Amino acid sequence: MYKKDYAKEIWKLAYPVALLTLMQRIGSIFEGILLSVHSTEELTISSICGPYISIITTVSYGLAISVNVVMAKIFKNPDRKKDAGDILKGILLLTFILGILISVVVSTRLYFEFADMTDLRKTAYLYMVPYLLGNPVILLYSILIAAFRGLGDSKTGMWMTFIAVPIQVGTAYLLYKLFGFIVLGYGMILSRITGCVYGILQYNRYNLTVFTHSKVTISRALIQEFVKLAAPISLSKVISPIANVVLNQIMLAMGTNLVAVAGLGNRLSLLFYLPATAVGSAAVTLIAGNNDYKERKQLIKQLCVTSVLPTIVIIIVAFFVRGQLSQMLTADAAMQQAGKVYWTISLWAYPFVAIEMTMTSVLQALGYGFPTLAITIVRLLGVQIPLTYLARYANLGAKGVWGAYVVSNVVSMSVSVVWGIKKMKGRK
Repeated sequence: MYKKDYAKEIWKLAYPVALLTLMQRIGSIFEGILLSVHSTEELTISSICGPYISIITTVSYGLAISVNVVMAKIFKNPDRKKDAGDILKGILLLTFILGILISVVVSTRLYFEFADMTDLRKTAYLYMVPYLLGNPVILLYSILIAAFRGLGDSKTGMWMTFIAVPIQVGTAYLLYKLFGFIVLGYGMILSRITGCVYGILQYNRYNLTVFTHSKVTISRALIQEFVKLAAPISLSKVISPIANVVLNQIMLAMGTNLVAVAGLGNRLSLLFYLPATAVGSAAVTLIAGNNDYKERKQLIKQLCVTSVLPTIVIIIVAFFVRGQLSQMLTADAAMQQAGKVYWTISLWAYPFVAIEMTMTSVLQALGYGFPTLAITIVRLLGVQIPLTYLARYANLGAKGVWGAYVVSNVVSMSVSVVWGIKKMKGRK
């Protein structure tokens, strides 16, 4: 395959993921606007329930990566392709069981979370009903999108999202206006059900007997392959918010402006992550099941280039308009100046982030989930948090804090590249 063909295949898979991600972000922003807390009761419930909702979405992310890899390997292997429908059905059954278990655990934990606030317990459960009962559907939605990607089809997942998000936004708005805070999640679950129905109907194009045949194939090897990827990837997503809590505490000790600026910066972070997110998804599909060493090596180089170049273009533009970015996000003059310092330093981390995200996706495609977890630990616990502590005690101020962010990403990128090269050489 020529270099031009690699680039074409990458963009064919990547651009629907980019559009899908943007659409999901729009839906999240709209829900965030709706969820303007009007009382201490709502604030308490949303604060306590929020992490449990994050657990559900985090688990679905890890499962989705695993399904993408497994389906890509199956579909590229003629000996396993005939069993693809049965294997996918087995994965869906495992996911359904896992969804029920998570809902039971979360329901039990919520009971004890509100042990000293029994007056809020009923409202909290009403708020969580769509997430608890709909958890299997939420997981199924992610699995279907990932399975299509494994089959080399990113567009169906994009259309599932384009159908789901307007339903989510419209229903959430209507229900919120009629019934208030506690019914906000019903728009989400209705949208996921609609997206799942559309996705299930599309499987007819692949002649997969996933939803029309009674046979289910769940082998020990499949479970091991599945868990080997899903568990560490999901754990890596759990570590990030925990580490951010620690970082926020350090920054608060240095001044509230630092935390506020970081929060404002996160509003635009998706824009800088977008190329790497899309290319990383394409990497999982293209690398999984590709056993030709030379072809795989060339493909990885092209994936890194395709991920980094758009990121560099975006950050150069952002660098020259960083003052305007700060003005767009806040009207406070002090915050605008602090934001300009933030962008001046932090922007240069994103090319390294792009390479790291691409390389961890490659490692996932090769069947290694642990590197994602290890690299996350190195970046956050091994480098960024200690350097941020150092910036505090050495009175380095905001420049030290944002510099720690850049350095941590340079280190984690280096680890991901070395790890990727080592695993690639081991598969010659």
